[in-house]
Amino acid sequence: MIRDNDEKLLADMAAKGAKINRKPNTDAFRKSVEPVYAKAREKYGADVDAVLAEAAAVRKAVK
Repeated sequence: MIRDNDEKLLADMAAKGAKINRKPNTDAFRKSVEPVYAKAREKYGADVDAVLAEAAAVRKAVK
């Protein structure tokens, strides 16, 4: 149901001129945001790593 809605929204955005990247380079993105995580660690400490670990577990579970 959610995936169907995502497809509809993506089609609507594409119809309005948005470019849809169905195969983003997530490794390059993660590498480019590492400085942001480092800055967040300065403020939030180990909580940042806990959130990133949870996100990695979710990604692994849905593959």
